[in-house]
Formats: sequence, structure tokens, C-alpha cells
Amino acid sequence: MGPVEFIKSCFVIAWVIISFAVYVKVSFSFVDWLAERIGKRKGIEEHEDEV
Repeated sequence: MGPVEFIKSCFVIAWVIISFAVYVKVSFSFVDWLAERIGKRKGIEEHEDEV
């Protein structure tokens, strides 16, 4: 394996790791956002019950 192939494979591995990290971050952000929306909605529903 020549140096060019080695550099290419390093770039591929780095790209895969970075895209996986971005995917995980986006997923966690989405879950947090969803939980926040559900939490707000539950808070509103509980408020309506009290009234």
C-alpha cells in the first residue's frame, strides 16, 4: 500500500468518525428538543386541569 492509498484511507476513516459524531450530536439535540416540547405540553395540560 503506497502513501497515497494510506492518506486516502485515513481521510475516509476521519470522515466516517466525524459524520458519526455529528449524527450522534444531532440525535441528542433532537431528543432534548422533543423532551422539552413534551414537558411543556404536559405542563400546559396540568395547568388546564388546575383551572
